[in-house]
Amino acid sequence: MMKSNRVIGVALLLAATACSKKKAEDAPKESAKATEETAKGEEAKPAETTPLRVAGAANLVKVMEEIVPRFEKESGAEVDFIPGSSGKLAAQLKEGAPFDLFMSANVKFVEDATGSGECLADSKKIYARGHLVMWSKEGAKDEPPAKAEGLADEKYETIAIAQPDQAPYGAAAKAALEKLGTWKKIEKRVIYGPSLEETIKLVESGNAEIGLLALSQVIKAKGKYVEVPDDLHDPLDQALAVCKNGKQQALAVKFVEFLGRPETQELMKSYGYTIP
Repeated sequence: MMKSNRVIGVALLLAATACSKKKAEDAPKESAKATEETAKGEEAKPAETTPLRVAGAANLVKVMEEIVPRFEKESGAEVDFIPGSSGKLAAQLKEGAPFDLFMSANVKFVEDATGSGECLADSKKIYARGHLVMWSKEGAKDEPPAKAEGLADEKYETIAIAQPDQAPYGAAAKAALEKLGTWKKIEKRVIYGPSLEETIKLVESGNAEIGLLALSQVIKAKGKYVEVPDDLHDPLDQALAVCKNGKQQALAVKFVEFLGRPETQELMKSYGYTIP
């Protein structure tokens, strides 16, 4: 896990800012292009006490454990990566959470955030495509079936997925199983995690035999995974956008540029992402 001082709970951020009604007014109202020009015209200020707050989908936790320290070392800035389900983070944005960058597990939540004004529309971009897998922990009694329809076997007593209405990977898992005609057969055996981070813990703790998770979570972990064909669900295209409520928009633009570097993209690929 990322160091605790680098991961801030969303609830704490909201509590710290709930009494302020001027967040949106204080944030620059120019486009992302104007923000980028500011970033180029001014040096990043390492001494700035406000960290760069990146609200990111839970499938990013592992790769961000490598990306964040690299960016911090180069920029001298502090980054707080705030993981959660994309739907919950989007809701927090609407409530005024002071995020500087929103990295969703799909495109829709970012489009909603830009459409309602929480994020800058011209900063929206797809940064990766994720992939869905079935995973069992090391030493599990039963490994994942060769094909997803094999989950209908009753030997899999409990199957964990992320909440479909909040987590795009959970929605993809349900869609894939519905397309295979398997969902109704296993629905009563499914348990839900609020996000992918909690969903994998259900498997790690033994509360579920199999988890439908992101490849990025398990590709470097012990255990066994089997990929779910991409054509069984909508593409897991993951989008981002710079947010208006934060105080580090210029630094957010720099972070997005850092994500686009070849070496960073190679790192993303090593976690199973497809880079557009």
